[in-house]
Amino acid sequence: MVTGQSGLFTQYNIQKKAMTVKEFRQLANSGKYCTPRYLDYEDLERKYWKNLTFVAPIYGADINGSIYDEGVDEWNIARLNTVLDVVEEECGISIEDVNTPYLYFGMWKTTFAWHTEDMDLYSINYLHFGEPKSWQVTF
Repeated sequence: MVTGQSGLFTQYNIQKKAMTVKEFRQLANSGKYCTPRYLDYEDLERKYWKNLTFVAPIYGADINGSIYDEGVDEWNIARLNTVLDVVEEECGISIEDVNTPYLYFGMWKTTFAWHTEDMDLYSINYLHFGEPKSWQVTF
């Protein structure tokens, strides 16, 4: 849920019941939640800010795992072979969403804030399917 106006907004995350990926996709493509028609990127961005406080999107967040089978090395975020792997290998420490992959499922108007660990540690985002992401910077 988002409240606010004139460029100052507050977002509240409300936990909903779990759903399957298929159910989420059907919901995201429904008339209530789908991306509206737009002329160009600027038109879409205007619609985003104009409608931000109406019909809050559903966001599938913090789902531990990868879409790849364990034997797949190419593009497998679970197998990046970074310095963070040493923490798990040598210390036996697994830190969810830091040295393990998480999945996120978004739809039109889904908003996600960058976390400290995203900026201070190795971080990668990969869009497996759907429309391109739009990154916003606020000060």
